[in-house]
Amino acid sequence: MQELNYILKKYHLELVVKLANKNDSVVYQVNSRQGVAILKLQRDYLKHRREVTALNWMYRKGFPVPLVYVDGICGDIGYLIEEFLQGSSLLDLYVYLDEKEKKRLLYQAGTLLGRIHRTMNANELENSCWWSEEQEISKSFPDIYWFDFCRKQLNNWYDDLSECKCAGKILNQRVLESLLCVIDSLEGHADMALLHRDYGFRNIMVDNKKINGVIDFEYAVPGDMYFDLAKLIFNDLNFERDIKLREVFLCGWSRMTEKEINWEHLWLYLAYQGLGAIQWVEKQKDPRIREQNQQYKQKGEAIFLRACKEMF
Repeated sequence: MQELNYILKKYHLELVVKLANKNDSVVYQVNSRQGVAILKLQRDYLKHRREVTALNWMYRKGFPVPLVYVDGICGDIGYLIEEFLQGSSLLDLYVYLDEKEKKRLLYQAGTLLGRIHRTMNANELENSCWWSEEQEISKSFPDIYWFDFCRKQLNNWYDDLSECKCAGKILNQRVLESLLCVIDSLEGHADMALLHRDYGFRNIMVDNKKINGVIDFEYAVPGDMYFDLAKLIFNDLNFERDIKLREVFLCGWSRMTEKEINWEHLWLYLAYQGLGAIQWVEKQKDPRIREQNQQYKQKGEAIFLRACKEMF
């Protein structure tokens, strides 16, 4: 890649290893003048800007995120060179932990998420520069933006699933309208915060048996803080089996934010996560990928149906 070679040469970086390769971003470990560092290349400019803005804001607030050494644009690529956080992701460590260690780290994870949600007040959310830049989304105050985004995504998922066999069982017009009514009822009453939007084990770093940082803020936007709670619970815990672990995570968040858990909010976003999983599997064109992810789809179906039962 021409851009990669240019950036390596410009900043005197030595490429060590490719760490991740997503649809629109590539992450490398590099050696720099500051020592070991991370180089991230992002083809989506809005995601690049979100991440740099969020990281710089949170670092200034004393939050444990990587320090951004430099960022810029090279051709069509947004890039940032950031601090390398020592340790391993909670995802990599989790299978080796006993129950006591899991509870301790999940409590820390909840506490840290609460800290993220408290980093920006209402005026700072309104004045933040990156939340209103998505096309076809309201440019009004962030709570309007957020719920416009949710409504649009639900309608898109309904359209995507309309020709699937599971559509009538999982998401029909009546269920869609019920979900949209719940969203309407929350608009103007939600607890708005800076969201990570991909807060989970893979982005939580652990060193010396303690969480030492959070990475990957490319999806960060202001929104309803319960979205982040549901994201981790759905992706990283078994909702039925891991009840004690779920409650420890929620307890850490509640103590930091001084808020009791509002289950109406949480059930909405658990349904949202479940539906997103179903839609993601069904839209895969490669039948092998769909087959490999049937368990993920079934998990989505189970939590979606449970959440809908709880809500209406």
